[in-house]
Amino acid sequence: MEVKTILLTMSLMLSASTVSAQNSLAVHQQDGQVTVFSFTEKPVVTYSDNELVLTTRKTAVQYPLYKLKKLTFDTAWDDPSRIEEQIVNAKFRFQGNAIVVTGCKPGAQLMVFDLKGKKTCQLRTDDKGCATISLNGLRKQVYVMKTDHCSFKFRKP
Repeated sequence: MEVKTILLTMSLMLSASTVSAQNSLAVHQQDGQVTVFSFTEKPVVTYSDNELVLTTRKTAVQYPLYKLKKLTFDTAWDDPSRIEEQIVNAKFRFQGNAIVVTGCKPGAQLMVFDLKGKKTCQLRTDDKGCATISLNGLRKQVYVMKTDHCSFKFRKP
């Protein structure tokens, strides 16, 4: 038990200088404490029994899960006002033994994955943002289609 306390104290001391660090992982506890780990220290999160175990190049820390509130990431987004709204007009419909995609950006990449994550198909939209994806050769199961701006699940009929 003492080892856990010592390690936690060490990590808080190491993290105090990086509380506002970008590109970091923050551990938020129920009591309001926040500990920040810079990505340069290569934090690795694992779970053991009822504890979150966080290891870096410099330290290892164990947190009882019931004391944790959340984990967050800060990934160098300095100005949230720069986020641009993107309107997606993509439409998908079955036509025979194919899916017809319209309303995408010209040259957009389309990929189809099975539920195990294996890519089963990949193509690009034409100069009008359209594509037809043949379902021939695909088994009757659920797939995920991913575009530059959206993704959706479908079941091969």
